[in-house]
Amino acid sequence: MRPLSKNLRTLVTLLNCADYPDSHRDRYHDGETLGAALGVSRNTIWKTINKLIDYGIAIDAIKGRGYRLVEPLTLLDEAVIRAGLIEKAIDLKIFETIDSTNAFLHGFKSKQPIALCLAEQQTAGRGRFARTWHSPFGQNIYMSCRYPFMRDISTLGGLSLAVSLAILQTVQHFAPEAAIQLKWPNDVLYQQKKLAGSLIEIRAESHSRAQAIIGIGLNVNMLAQTWASVRAITHEVMDRNIVCIQLINVLLTTLHTFAENGLTPFIAQWLSADALFNQAITLHNGKQKISGIGKGIDAHGQLIMQLEDGTQQHFSAGETSLHKMNCNHSS
Repeated sequence: MRPLSKNLRTLVTLLNCADYPDSHRDRYHDGETLGAALGVSRNTIWKTINKLIDYGIAIDAIKGRGYRLVEPLTLLDEAVIRAGLIEKAIDLKIFETIDSTNAFLHGFKSKQPIALCLAEQQTAGRGRFARTWHSPFGQNIYMSCRYPFMRDISTLGGLSLAVSLAILQTVQHFAPEAAIQLKWPNDVLYQQKKLAGSLIEIRAESHSRAQAIIGIGLNVNMLAQTWASVRAITHEVMDRNIVCIQLINVLLTTLHTFAENGLTPFIAQWLSADALFNQAITLHNGKQKISGIGKGIDAHGQLIMQLEDGTQQHFSAGETSLHKMNCNHSS
């Protein structure tokens, strides 16, 4: 676990080719000038540049000219994010690298009821069924939110669906025409590719209370054939601080509504984006495989399937796959 270095963020800001007009995108910055701007030695600049390279950031270096980012890069900025949040009573932590944002919040003590953890990179990020979440440095959003519910844990079954809708709303804020789909129970898809996913861990507390830790992975600027990203949809490099602000504001609004009313206010919206509705699907539930037709969700967030004999059954857990769709399930 490593806090986000102010020097690293400042250096990236200076290097960022997006700060210059198109005619100046090839501008190089020499180590001496960068060192003077940061108040550090050229050797420190060299070490910091190499740290970025180790993180997988492409940097063009030419002796006698200096360094240049091959692509625009904006690191997370706590002050910028805080300034854009509607809700201010939040404990917000941002890390340069961390094993898991979910794991951090499990042990984090805070005076605020809501705590958020963001990271530029996760080294042990995971999704459902302990799958690894691919976490390239500085490209996507890796975020967890710890949220208290004044509800019994038995009433939170549809929480992952509401969270998926919050992610959908966030992406559509930047790409209103994008046909984003939701795959029960926690996948967000674009053109049959994984765009985002969530991992929710809930702990029961006394007096019919519960605490949820909601982990979200949203592909923002990563370009890959296997996954979708906001950049791939909009054809623009996104400022992840702006995306974070939108995601957090929409997520907290969604969680407040869910805390008051459960899943009911979200069912119609879910059905309008349901990737499984009237599709031939297979549900993997442990060692059992069940085939049928997706028929939406019920008020508890359970998947409704019409089986081969014509009957309908409701399922509260499992992994779904479309018969004619090749989806990435690595969240």
